[in-house]
Parts: sequence; C-alpha cells; structure tokens
Amino acid sequence: MAKELDSCPFCQSLDISLENFGVGRHRGFHGHCNDCGADGPIGDDSDEASDRWNTRYDKKKRGDGHGPRRG
Repeated sequence: MAKELDSCPFCQSLDISLENFGVGRHRGFHGHCNDCGADGPIGDDSDEASDRWNTRYDKKKRGDGHGPRRG
C-alpha cells in the first residue's frame, strides 16, 4: 500500500506523485509536485522516497544561508 504524501513544502499543493527513473541498479524514486515542479530527495525505493518527501526540517535548525562563520 502506497504511503500518503504530504503537501509540497514550496507551494502547498496536494497534487504530488512518486516518480521512478533509471534502470536496474541505477533506479531511483522521488516525490514530485505536479503544480510547481519541485522534486524531492531520491530514495532507493518508493517507501524511502515517500519518507524523504514527508520529512520536514525545523527552520530554527537551518542556517541563515551564509555558510560557516570565519573569524
């Protein structure tokens, strides 16, 4: 049974699909927003790709976009 995918973190659309690509050992899966085109992190299988799409990071733990401070 397929896992439910959360809304797009960028446009909040619920029109999300799992896409597979590649062949054989080089096959991968990722979540894809059919509205804004955002692609999620790649997983080795659909469950891993779903889990990665649904993972949201706390903004407080993210950096400010300036990289490490050098002093």
